[in-house]
Amino acid sequence: QYTGLVDTCSLLHYQFSAWMEHMLPILRRTGKQLVIPGSILREMGHLADKKPELAQPVRTATGWLNRLHREGL
Repeated sequence: QYTGLVDTCSLLHYQFSAWMEHMLPILRRTGKQLVIPGSILREMGHLADKKPELAQPVRTATGWLNRLHREGL
């Protein structure tokens, strides 16, 4: 009955993958989607360019977001 909104800090958090492993079956079962505003996607791109230490978390988050997008979640 809820819609999730995920911000930049959540996407780049070191436990984001663990959270997604938990959430993915729930999203599939309920047909719900995560809402990721385009501004957050742009911000992640800028952060990866400006702060090399964030490049890996950005790649990890981007991989999850691509997977969610392919599944319509």
